[in-house]
Amino acid sequence: MTRHHPPKTSPQPIDILMASGAIKPITELEIGDEIMGADSLPRTVIDIRTSLEDTFEIRPIKGASFVLGASQSLPLVRSTSLELYDLKSVPMWEYLKQSPHFKGVHLLYRMPVNFSDGPALPLDPYFLGILVGDGCFRNTSTKHYNTRS
Repeated sequence: MTRHHPPKTSPQPIDILMASGAIKPITELEIGDEIMGADSLPRTVIDIRTSLEDTFEIRPIKGASFVLGASQSLPLVRSTSLELYDLKSVPMWEYLKQSPHFKGVHLLYRMPVNFSDGPALPLDPYFLGILVGDGCFRNTSTKHYNTRS
């Protein structure tokens, strides 16, 4: 995690995942836009604010780096917990005050995005994969194995 210099600017453009699956620069967001939430549900933008607070670049071990403001929350999961989702949301300024032990136990939490509301496809994607993977379009027979017989 590094602090940006000068501290009150974002040095890189930030892309936002829209609810439709498109990616839009944060500077082009408008009130009423629907963005993808952490639980794969759409969230409506109700307010746009500019901030003069310090910004910090988060560089996870896996995945792309991103920028957070000092008052924005960092989603953390406790790595030693027996519960599957022991989630905690900690403001960045509070996280910086924590001990090295806390930072080692509470790891950055990311969740996969599920796009369930897609159009109905005319052809089953798995069948299309078999057809393309076989590489045979002239002889239109595909082999189907029944494991029960």
